[in-house]
Amino acid sequence: MRTRRVRALSGLVVALLFAPVARAVSPADFPCYKELRAPAQVGGGFGRVVLDQDILSQINASRTNIRFFDEEGKEVPFLLRVTTGTTNVVRETEFSVRTESFKELPGNCAEIVVSRQTNDPVPNVVVLRSSQQNFEKSVSVAGSDDRQHWTALADDQSIFDYTRYIDVRKNRIDIAPQGFRFYRIMISNMAENRSTGITEIIRQARGGSTTVTEKETAEIRKELFRVDRITMVARGEVQTDTEPLLQSMEISPFQVETDPKQQQTFVTFMSRREPLVALDIRVKDSNFSRRAKVSATDEDPQKAHWIHLASAMISRIEAGSVRQDAHRIELRPACRYTNYRLAIENHDNPPLTIDSVHAQAETWEAVFYQQKPTPRSLYYGGPNNQPAQYDIGAVLSGVPAKDAPCWSLGAEMFNPLFKPARTYSLQGKTLMVVAIVAMALLLVMLIARTTGQVDQAGKE
Repeated sequence: MRTRRVRALSGLVVALLFAPVARAVSPADFPCYKELRAPAQVGGGFGRVVLDQDILSQINASRTNIRFFDEEGKEVPFLLRVTTGTTNVVRETEFSVRTESFKELPGNCAEIVVSRQTNDPVPNVVVLRSSQQNFEKSVSVAGSDDRQHWTALADDQSIFDYTRYIDVRKNRIDIAPQGFRFYRIMISNMAENRSTGITEIIRQARGGSTTVTEKETAEIRKELFRVDRITMVARGEVQTDTEPLLQSMEISPFQVETDPKQQQTFVTFMSRREPLVALDIRVKDSNFSRRAKVSATDEDPQKAHWIHLASAMISRIEAGSVRQDAHRIELRPACRYTNYRLAIENHDNPPLTIDSVHAQAETWEAVFYQQKPTPRSLYYGGPNNQPAQYDIGAVLSGVPAKDAPCWSLGAEMFNPLFKPARTYSLQGKTLMVVAIVAMALLLVMLIARTTGQVDQAGKE
């Protein structure tokens, strides 16, 4: 029983020795600050300010080293959030259609008639889904309400799959947006003759010599094109005020190096820890399709362990009437690092010529009460790791941007009151001495308590 008490008491003492002491955050905890400037017309009870690159570059990953203070040095409640704005975005709605008929036509063509429901949106795109590979077809689309009189909506548009040569595929046909009941899809080159070459090597031994001959034969087979499913897409612009407000920037400078052994091209650059959501790689070359991987780190690039963020295919196809360009790599959720590395897999191809690198980043803002206590300064940076916790966080998160006038920021100033917090590290001999002293105190307390119990027993 006493052993358990001693162990419990020992654990309590050690916990008290090493427990961090919570304290109020003050302006002296932050090395930099910026004065806040109120707009001409304040109005309402809320305000907001957009964080600039100076602030973003010093905010830590957990966003704990930023605070607002009034002129008396009192903390002002706030909430960090992604800035949203009113913008037009393209929305797509895909829906199924009903197949009414299929007909083979002379000239190696086929006709498919589909219908849509009257409550379906007006389509802009027809999608032909097929599990087949290595094909190229020409497609025309017409619309009608009675299946007698047809109006052309798309003429001789190409769908293709070049998997045999390159990872490129197109199965969409853009059509004029007209709300017909029926749609006629004409597909040419429905059946293709495929040649399968077979080479047979024959060895003949006569006497002391060996004769080697090759016999090549070709097998021609007819391959029909199969459409697994047909859908339509209604595409249009809608106005929304919930989309993140993004800012575009050109990355400069950036470094390009090619490693022949790894067959990769590396593009590296630094940032000021903006919340990046996408990279845009501009390449001078044409007719390529390669995988690109994005990694990042906040440590020394020469010694760091790179963190994988995303990967995507970048390509540019310019062959006849085919034009396809894909050079954007999404980084969702937003990433904030100092160093970035883009690795492009070349395989046996020559390295690409990188023309420029662009990025898109979220805009962050802080929402606060602009009445008493009125914020005067925004302090940031430093090692502070105490998160800001306010009861009004849920209220501030629902404040629309239009109801919170935008304040501006002054120049970055060094905080003369900044005092880096002292950190005590108990290691080696120091830790051993502290532990021995603590155990000695516990032993003295235990002996004193035991002696008292013996004396009490003797008196009784």
